[in-house]
Amino acid sequence: MGFTIGIGPNNRKSCYFDATVADGVKSFSVYNHMFIPAHFGDPAAEYDRLMNGVAMWDVAAQRQVEITGPDAADLI
Repeated sequence: MGFTIGIGPNNRKSCYFDATVADGVKSFSVYNHMFIPAHFGDPAAEYDRLMNGVAMWDVAAQRQVEITGPDAADLI
């Protein structure tokens, strides 16, 4: 099965998208309306880098929030 996913106004690229493509990403997923790398083609090599080397992930889709107020500490 072959298909493409278009990048439109509902799904955005992170500021790291082009660097991720240049690094050889093989698949993206969509999270929080942003494309995030799913894998780079070799799960065993990715696991080895995670456990024994360095693994860098584009987590720009994660959003920062600020929690303020008198009960903020209790909430978090």
